[in-house]
Amino acid sequence: MTVSNTFDNLGTLQLLGTETLDFTKDTDSGTVAYVGTEDALNYGYDYYSISFNNASGAWTISSTLTVGNDFTLTDGTVTQNAAIDIGGSYSQTSGALNCSDPVNTSLTIDGSFSITGGTWAATRAQAQAPTLIWYGRSMTCRQWFAI
Repeated sequence: MTVSNTFDNLGTLQLLGTETLDFTKDTDSGTVAYVGTEDALNYGYDYYSISFNNASGAWTISSTLTVGNDFTLTDGTVTQNAAIDIGGSYSQTSGALNCSDPVNTSLTIDGSFSITGGTWAATRAQAQAPTLIWYGRSMTCRQWFAI
């Protein structure tokens, strides 16, 4: 794919994590879906919607991640080492979201929070639990949820 100037994402852009992206990214529409196994968020740390879906995939959030709309974890492992700010909903049907530094990270969700599979957990190596800030209307947890 060759893009000159600005990329306008009106659907879903699927990334393996090995691509070199040299264009102005669209952060106000569309979804960026990580479907590979590379531990790289090569689209950056600002998204409209983001999804992760590969059972063998492992991704690390190492800088503040800003998602204007929805964060979806379908499969794979996401390790949170920095703040995540979600303007829409958090949805997890499988996989794992692991907060490895609960003292220095937060998860802010403005929409609904739903876990119907997988795990959401914080490593308790620190004496303090992570900060979960939730402004949404509904919370569904059908699987293991630990802070």
